[in-house]
Amino acid sequence: MIAFAVVAGLFAGVVADHLEARLFPFADPGASFQDFGMRGAIVPGRLILAVGCGLLVGALVGRTLPAMILALVLGAMMVGAVDGVHQAIQVREAVPVDQNSIDERFAGRIVDFRYELASGDLVTHEELEALHPDPAELERQLQASRQLVFVTPGERYAQVSLREAAVTGSLGLLLVVATIPVVGRRDPGPGWVRIGLGRGVRTPRRRPGLPATGKPGPAAASRLALWPHRAELAGGDIVGLGVSLACVLVVGTLSSVAPPPQCLADLSNIPMTQDCATTDQFLLFASEWASVLFVAMAVLPWLVGTLIGVVIVGREIEHGTATLAWSLAPDRRRWLITRVAVAAALVVLLLAIPSILATEMQRIAQPWVPPESTFENYGLRGPLIVVRGVAAFGIALLVGALVGRILPGVLLAALGCVMLAILVSSLAPFGVAVDMARPVDPRAFSTPREHLGEVELREGVLLAASALAFLGASVAAVERRRPY
Repeated sequence: MIAFAVVAGLFAGVVADHLEARLFPFADPGASFQDFGMRGAIVPGRLILAVGCGLLVGALVGRTLPAMILALVLGAMMVGAVDGVHQAIQVREAVPVDQNSIDERFAGRIVDFRYELASGDLVTHEELEALHPDPAELERQLQASRQLVFVTPGERYAQVSLREAAVTGSLGLLLVVATIPVVGRRDPGPGWVRIGLGRGVRTPRRRPGLPATGKPGPAAASRLALWPHRAELAGGDIVGLGVSLACVLVVGTLSSVAPPPQCLADLSNIPMTQDCATTDQFLLFASEWASVLFVAMAVLPWLVGTLIGVVIVGREIEHGTATLAWSLAPDRRRWLITRVAVAAALVVLLLAIPSILATEMQRIAQPWVPPESTFENYGLRGPLIVVRGVAAFGIALLVGALVGRILPGVLLAALGCVMLAILVSSLAPFGVAVDMARPVDPRAFSTPREHLGEVELREGVLLAASALAFLGASVAAVERRRPY
């Protein structure tokens, strides 16, 4: 397995380097930090780390889908931690460069910012504020200072990439070694290692002489409906809540360093005033983290909907519990609708929070235009996040009912989500007229921003109708298929 990861990673890294050379012919892939981490020697190192995470988590959890999700989360956290520590090391090794000397052909990696005072001292903005608490004096110092960026030169790309590849690969090997005692001590059956994660639901004791309670209430019914799928549903919860937490941190950081809108109006001539002192820090953080979260928003609804939807019926059939469940239920339709209602509400709840936070992040990142009147990051914020998640839930529900297996169901549902996303994007802007001539570019075709609400509404209605159609097909499939 390790040998395969090394060979596959080396092949992927070399192919990515050749692709980088074709895309950026003016840069040497071996002496440029362009697309650092997505090519070269780092690829096999991270692949070994992924193998180690998968082996260890799989041995601990003992279930395919939860192990896959937790391994991805653990791997992403470890890669982020290694990159953060490595960047802190690069700060001490960085070279100061005047900000005005950086252009589109810059091959280094920016790791820090400093102000060079007239005395020659290098300070951060926070240190400069502490030295000159008076606003007028601070503004004078900012105008008299020169802003420097600390960069790792492109000539050191090979050394830096090999160092990070060695660290990530070593961590992966340590995880593989840690898997050995886990396999030697755990039970051979499926399920979590018993550390308190597999406890059953506590039920109230009935007093002697009193009749048992009747039908369970809504809360108990919801708990009973989802409890058999707790391990799989935890994956969707971790993804949704993890992205929500990341959005909270990014929104909070952007709010704390956001300059006034006039500082962002003309980036080619940023006024060196006290109010605009954090502009560079704001732009750097927004480009690094806000853009990453918007990319995550493109995948989040489809991923959460798929992870939660596929287990509702698929797990019951795969584990052989559908025979008992369907024989005890009054009818299969009611059995399915009860579970679908609870699971769909969970999908909506998990996606509503990041959709609201993404809208706020858009408002802070581009304060000169309201989010409700621009197509910037369309579909990556707002209510469409929730509707797309419900549509993915419907696809996964149907695939799970037809296939009856969790892992193949996840893969097929992911393929179905991709096909639906391509179909929806091909139909945009859903009948809304476009402007065939714009003042800036007479050849441009664009939808006026005044039609944003109409376009969102039509796409939302289309996705909601698709979700209802998939739900109806799932009901028909459950009523007609065998429970195995």
